[in-house]
Amino acid sequence: INVAGSQEAFADLMNKKAAEIGMTNTHFSNPHGLDADDHYSTARDLALMARYARQHYPFIASTVHMTSVTAVVNGEEVTWPSTDKLLRTYPGMLGIKTGSEDSGTAFLGAARRNGVTLYSCVLGCTTDAGRFADTRIMFNWGYAHFRRISVANASTVTAIHPYQDNFLM
Repeated sequence: INVAGSQEAFADLMNKKAAEIGMTNTHFSNPHGLDADDHYSTARDLALMARYARQHYPFIASTVHMTSVTAVVNGEEVTWPSTDKLLRTYPGMLGIKTGSEDSGTAFLGAARRNGVTLYSCVLGCTTDAGRFADTRIMFNWGYAHFRRISVANASTVTAIHPYQDNFLM
């Protein structure tokens, strides 16, 4: 409300940003993500959003991998553990977002190993454990099948142009 004036106006800003980053099958009806008419997305779009958020918002990147958060509430220290069960058990896990709705559980995740970051999105799992098991399977497959391919070599000359050919008149 402070940013856009209303939840609806903020959702409009979210839709503009979604379009800007290539989320072609997403429409936000609210800023909190709970079920609403005309509120939808795809696994592909959510993975795009996760990658964009991690790359462009350092605060998000630094907090989504926290295993717990402690704050003072009414004068008492309270600790909330993360609901991301992979943070402590999957090598290179960066976290992102867990979710649960009537349609099932979901998990949007990222992991980084050997300089390679993979993103995953699991939607509609029937169990809490299923979203993490499916994510683990996808990441394991991705890292097992990832290969670096050299598309150019710095010592290979592909063309030589006299300097005068590189200026427009």
